[in-house]
Amino acid sequence: MMALTPSLLAAVVVSTSGCSTSVQAGPEPNMTAALKIRSSFKAAGPTKTGAAETGGAELKRLDGWATVRGRFVLNGELPAPKPIEVSKDQEVCGVHPLFNESIVTKGNALANVVIFVRTPKIPIHDDYKAAANGSVTIDNKNCRFEPHVSHVSVGQTLVVHNSDSVAHNTNVAGKVLQTNPLIPSNSDVQIKVEAPESVPVPLSCNIHPWMKGRVAVTANPYCAVSKDDGSFELKNLPAGELELNIWQEAADNLDVSNPRLQKTGPGRYKISLQPKEEVDLKDIVVPVAAFKAG
Repeated sequence: MMALTPSLLAAVVVSTSGCSTSVQAGPEPNMTAALKIRSSFKAAGPTKTGAAETGGAELKRLDGWATVRGRFVLNGELPAPKPIEVSKDQEVCGVHPLFNESIVTKGNALANVVIFVRTPKIPIHDDYKAAANGSVTIDNKNCRFEPHVSHVSVGQTLVVHNSDSVAHNTNVAGKVLQTNPLIPSNSDVQIKVEAPESVPVPLSCNIHPWMKGRVAVTANPYCAVSKDDGSFELKNLPAGELELNIWQEAADNLDVSNPRLQKTGPGRYKISLQPKEEVDLKDIVVPVAAFKAG
């Protein structure tokens, strides 16, 4: 009887009870070549684009640095801030005129607006490197937080001081940055900042419940808080396209209008900067309707 060779097996006929089926085998696959192709795909890995990092279109980069300044202004009027009723330690806290600071205005100027660069993995100008491991101080002074809104970058140390003659606790209630130390008079605590926060972190004092504040915790040093006249400045930004985030305590992410700012999402705006450009945005208009009722 003739032995079956591999070529004869390619056309073998399989018999079953009452019927027969012809199975035509194809050419034998080259497994060695297939494994080589698979290995080449693994080595190459997935294709990376700027869109994956920013959540949108890839942002263009240019060599050089630029500066942006401007002024936050209201397009209407808001009620005067309400005075705070001091319910504890009146001999210390009651001698200071305290007001609700969630919205601070001077004329139509809006203070304490936070504006920061949210674009990830951007180059940092040398001017900021000296302060990269420095400290930022928030003071419990006159039974309020001074400043009311502040900024600290990852890698820096947040120092919380108490200048008052009564004890305070400072409840720092971020998603990552969380602590609630008791701070005796004329003392402080130091908190190392290790991760950014998506929105400025609430500060409060459980002993004196009217005490409220915020601290912006960012991945890079490009952050500013508007002054009493509404002005701010972001110096030595990397040139190219950047995404900015604009936030205010009583409104959260701000819907603003300015011809140089292209809206990309809630409180988010793209801006294009040329090397050595100094951009004065002038008035960045904030609608009164952006603020929460009450």
